[in-house]
Amino acid sequence: MNQIERIPFYIEMGKDVLLAWCHLPEHPTDHAVLICPPVGHEFVNSYRGLRHLADGFAEKGVTTFRMEYQGVGDSSGLDTDPDRLDKWLASIEQTVKFIKEKRSIQKISLLGLRMGATLASIVSNKIEIENLICWVPVVEGKRYIREMLALQKTGENADLDVDSTTLEGGGFLITRETMNELLSISLTNITPNAKHVFLFNTDDLPIPNQLIEAWSNQNFPFTHKTLSGYASMMATPHNSKVPYHAIEEITSIKIFGNELDKNLFLDLKNFQQTRFDCYTYATSAKESMDAGGGFPITEILCQIPNTPLFGIFSLPLLRDTESKPTVLLLNAGSVHRMGPNRNYVYITRELLSLGFKVFRLDFLGLGDSVNPNLEKENDPYMPEALDNIKQTICFLKENHKVNDVILMGVCSGAYSAFQFALHENEEVAHEILPINPLTFYWKEGMSLDFSPADYYFDWNSYQESMWHKDRWIKLLKDPKRMIETAKTTVNVVFIKISALFKLIINHFKRSSGTKDIEDLAWDLNAIVKKNIRVKFFFAETDPGYQLLVEGTGKTLNKLLREQKINIEFIPKANHNFSSHVGRTGLLKKIEEHFSLHKN
Repeated sequence: MNQIERIPFYIEMGKDVLLAWCHLPEHPTDHAVLICPPVGHEFVNSYRGLRHLADGFAEKGVTTFRMEYQGVGDSSGLDTDPDRLDKWLASIEQTVKFIKEKRSIQKISLLGLRMGATLASIVSNKIEIENLICWVPVVEGKRYIREMLALQKTGENADLDVDSTTLEGGGFLITRETMNELLSISLTNITPNAKHVFLFNTDDLPIPNQLIEAWSNQNFPFTHKTLSGYASMMATPHNSKVPYHAIEEITSIKIFGNELDKNLFLDLKNFQQTRFDCYTYATSAKESMDAGGGFPITEILCQIPNTPLFGIFSLPLLRDTESKPTVLLLNAGSVHRMGPNRNYVYITRELLSLGFKVFRLDFLGLGDSVNPNLEKENDPYMPEALDNIKQTICFLKENHKVNDVILMGVCSGAYSAFQFALHENEEVAHEILPINPLTFYWKEGMSLDFSPADYYFDWNSYQESMWHKDRWIKLLKDPKRMIETAKTTVNVVFIKISALFKLIINHFKRSSGTKDIEDLAWDLNAIVKKNIRVKFFFAETDPGYQLLVEGTGKTLNKLLREQKINIEFIPKANHNFSSHVGRTGLLKKIEEHFSLHKN
């Protein structure tokens, strides 16, 4: 197998900065493949699969690059910036220009997935390329917008307040302007300019016959194949599967080039620190600026020595940072460091505006912290998490003189923060901010798709619905739903009774000298006794709060009265803060907390 090296780097594009990766084979060539990703939730879900695709090409000796468009992933910019389509296209053009001019690449082949394939097709008429490889492209912008609208009505945001002038399908904002830009796209009216065009559709979706017919009649060699594995790759990150068969098929395309000096590419490590003007999250870039955005920051791409761990260290400029702690953001589920719905990027920029440094970490096996053992990849509750946190803190202390750390994370990131505070005696970790934890005690073999907390999702919905006559009528007319409601009610009652008895049983176990007890009240007290500040953030209807209440009993009220812990609730928000309203609510609470922060 060809030995590969993965090198992250930044590309400047006017006032913006793009994040890119080079997957470098042992013997790189002057013909490179540039992978153009999807946008929105499809960018998040496909992240792992496209990283494996880049590795697949590199293992066959092909110099391969991944990129992130302006306003996407870890690049600068916002969903609400104007001219989204033009900036996505410009991002591809600028990346091609950079790798050609700076790295002696002579030939470029573009490979795109979903919207990335559509963008690559458009760009092929602006720059010279060898091959155009389209994997399940967005053929019609109108259909894509309909899909996002359907996702908004049936997905996470179905019961939340959504701005009628925007789309929030999959937890990403699409403004009216961007909708109009996308509605104008029709691949059947675009003639790619490439020496060979490849179209890979999937057996999970209808075959794009009109596109196949249109491109088959053009004056370029055209290859069309149906591949499996697309749907499983695009599942939610913790369920996502790497489509190895499809990757093998795609990377079998012959990419010929002349060998180059590997040192040309190792020099990319000189582009791992950047500076740009940053905006906080708001409904528009202008509103962000009016609210105090447009402030300069530095970001550093960090590969922690002697580990596979990767993260991004963000530092505010022109702010008093010396006396303020550094926030360490921990992966939420299997989503890489940008967080669900890009929320970690928005949290980072909010904290930077207040003068706090932030490190966004990928745990081992997540994002770009590649686990050599692929069987242990993509585990949101990996046993190495506490060691990863310790290694990162050590890196920050030794290389950036960090002496005060706050641990923050959503869902499994909240779990990791809690467990680290409980079990480790790291003198620089003085505060944890768990957001929507769904468990405080994870065991190997527990379901990632279902937990006792899930009953509370339904239970909270029932409590809200019981005051609406029309919902009662709807329930009584649906026997299947009545059975599900009764089942949920019984399970919630059972959980509540079990929690009550568990508090009593834990007391007797501890009296008899038993160790390693799952006793949330005791453990929360233990953390507080270490002088570690604790503040929970819960979406208004998130079940994590009930789990906290039932797991701690009277201890929770005692700690709250003594102000040894605090709790904040975010109205009109769901577990992943996938709506604009919920996201701004979370950011507002975070801003309030850190504005009052004292060392």
